[in-house]
Amino acid sequence: MRKTGSNRRAGHRRGRQLWSAAALSLLLAATAPAAARAGASASVVGGTQVAEGQLPWVAALTLPALLGASDFARQFCGASLVAPKVVVTAAHCVRDRHPRDVEIVLDKRRLADPGGERRSVSAIEINPGFDHVGLSNDVAVLQLASASTVAPADLPRAGQADGLWDPGDAATVAGWGLTSENGARSSVLRSAVVSVVTDAECGARYGSNFDPSSMLCAGASEGGLDACQGDSGGPLAVTDGGSWTLIGTVSWGFGCARPDYPGVYSRLGGDVLGDWTRSRVEALQNAPDRFAPTTEIVRRGALRHSKRPWVRFRSPGESGTGFQCSIDGRRYHRCTPPKRIRFKRGRHVFRVRAVDWAGNADPTPARVVLGSRHRRKQPASRV
Repeated sequence: MRKTGSNRRAGHRRGRQLWSAAALSLLLAATAPAAARAGASASVVGGTQVAEGQLPWVAALTLPALLGASDFARQFCGASLVAPKVVVTAAHCVRDRHPRDVEIVLDKRRLADPGGERRSVSAIEINPGFDHVGLSNDVAVLQLASASTVAPADLPRAGQADGLWDPGDAATVAGWGLTSENGARSSVLRSAVVSVVTDAECGARYGSNFDPSSMLCAGASEGGLDACQGDSGGPLAVTDGGSWTLIGTVSWGFGCARPDYPGVYSRLGGDVLGDWTRSRVEALQNAPDRFAPTTEIVRRGALRHSKRPWVRFRSPGESGTGFQCSIDGRRYHRCTPPKRIRFKRGRHVFRVRAVDWAGNADPTPARVVLGSRHRRKQPASRV
């Protein structure tokens, strides 16, 4: 999020302006995260389009509820894959969101096109020190429902602190946000090379809004290079020419690419956020896979002889679970209990499976036989 003026709240730009720039529906505008601070930017300004196959670990956070919409229309923030089952993003991107409300898209350069690797989210953990007003400790980790096949970026190692970079060193920011302040979003992943700014210089620009223990600044003193609305949660990373190391996540700033106002990022190389992020990433990566829900059928009515029987079903011990139904091996479709079924004369098999909010489906659907076999009348004996 970017601040557009002296008002700190005005800067939740990366979230709010993203939606207007995308010309999304009122639903999208209502669900967009609050921008990080007045002027917080969202899309990369002054950068270039990323080549095909580069930065596949940069992820788009999308809204899975908008069926039929492209990933470009559904994207609201960025993230970075740092372990096969974990991505790191900004806390303000997922504040007040349920895991079922977020889908991760990886290895996709152009969001308007099909393809990419998709993963549901099974858990969201926000840093306990996150301040949604001041945006200190603005980091969250998301556990994927299944492991990604994409090679992840690295996190700074314990004790490495800020040793990966020095003020003036180059770092790369990437995202699908606005390409200019109050401009249009990019459907193609863009990146820009910015310079790390000293804490003293950043504090001189932002005053008490800047928290050096959990924030890091990077940009260009003459302006023209920055993140912008829509880039929130995306990476600030350094490379040695081979692997990438994530040193920050896009958080906030005043406007986009303004002279003397660098972008502000969550400081993943510091002790405050670094230790917590590493520990939670390790815990979520090594956590056992979530068990799929179970399904059971509760019979009601005359199932074998009625032409429109009711079938009641449930998932024991699971709340917020959906269901998918199938007749005679046909494709599963969404359904709700009780289910009234119309079928032709004869014997039919009804199956139903529970699906939890992370997309895990019961591998052994419950089943019941409907209708009956009609036997031919035997001729009466004349004996």
